[in-house]
Amino acid sequence: MSARSVDPTKRGTRLARPKQPSGESWDTPGGPDIATALERQDGLYTLLTRSDEDDEAEIVGSIRSAVDGRDTATFVQQFEAPETAIATLTITEAGYRLPVAGDGHDTIEIGDDLALLTAISLPRDTDALPTLRTPLARLLLGLERRRLAGAPPIALVPCDNLPANGTVLRDALHHAAERTFPELIPYLSTDVTYVSTSVDRITPQIDPSVPIRVAELTGFADDAAVVAEPFSSWLLSGDFPAGRPSWDAVGAKFVTDIEPFELRKLWLLNGAHSFLAYAGLLRRHTTVADAMTDQLITAGLEEFWNEAARNLPSSVDLDLDAYRSALLSRFHNRAMADALTRIGRDGVGKLRARIAPVLRAERAAGRRGTGAARVLSYWVEGTLASRLPSDAASAAIDSARSRVRSEARRALVALVVPELADDEELLGDTMVLAEFDH
Repeated sequence: MSARSVDPTKRGTRLARPKQPSGESWDTPGGPDIATALERQDGLYTLLTRSDEDDEAEIVGSIRSAVDGRDTATFVQQFEAPETAIATLTITEAGYRLPVAGDGHDTIEIGDDLALLTAISLPRDTDALPTLRTPLARLLLGLERRRLAGAPPIALVPCDNLPANGTVLRDALHHAAERTFPELIPYLSTDVTYVSTSVDRITPQIDPSVPIRVAELTGFADDAAVVAEPFSSWLLSGDFPAGRPSWDAVGAKFVTDIEPFELRKLWLLNGAHSFLAYAGLLRRHTTVADAMTDQLITAGLEEFWNEAARNLPSSVDLDLDAYRSALLSRFHNRAMADALTRIGRDGVGKLRARIAPVLRAERAAGRRGTGAARVLSYWVEGTLASRLPSDAASAAIDSARSRVRSEARRALVALVVPELADDEELLGDTMVLAEFDH
């Protein structure tokens, strides 16, 4: 980080620290810009924690190196190294490129990558490796190279908002290996573990005020700053065959049964985020805190929360009253300026994980599931009106939207809850609820 004008004697200097053999290597799936910034800053970045009361800045130094995730050769070299013990993934739900229409077909991107892998015999020279577009294909290639190198077992730790994310990753890798490296399949069961996680901390996109505020607080310019709320929770469940850092010493919790906590977070926080995004965008709000001032939206949110809460597992005490109360405070945090357009991206995948399970549970219990149906209705209405952000399932959405309006509505519902696409009561709700509230 180059210095700002707080101290003229520091101008042009960088934050630096002694080179150490330990630390994280970070591959950035989104492109080279953040990797370049981190490398220029010796892997240092500022965590800016924002609340309505004040901002706090902390310089984090755990990253040893940062590499553009599309650099397949470097990724594979790092991945097959015997000292690599853990690989965490934070690539968003859409980054897994899972089938979006419930038909089991690969998306175009992962299909193209798997075809590339099928066509090659793995060279020893990493410079001859193909350029892969998807994190899943890169991970598969890295695991195959690791197997061939005879490296020790490794733990994979997905940190994205998918239910049973460890299981999802395992199944996706097995499916991809069947298409590409069948000899890898036994290794995926014997030498790879899949740690399910629930990461609960809101991190909005960076706006132009962030670098200025970071410079005010630290005296340094930072092109890789991260913004987060004060609240944080990280739960993990699974094995680490080669050991792990003492994450529990800094607040992480290791549990035997992660599902109740995972679903609490996915439905109550992430589900509420989807509710606020689609209702808020239809009603001309821009941020989460703005949407929380709308009484119609908050009333609908409480209705959805009640539905979600009564369908959560009861095997452990989830302290739902306290969790919901904390969420209200977190959503009212105006300092976060959390844009609804950020939250509203990739609606198909998010709704399938966050809203569809609640809707299914309510309908199975003989209830209408109006709160969950309301979220779906906002998304359908916003999609038909072309008022929502981009979606990884854009091809399927465009195909659905090209139909006459009634059939377009049915086709959109089918992308999220295919087994309910012919439920006329639900289809009616998706039309009436959105039109009434809008």
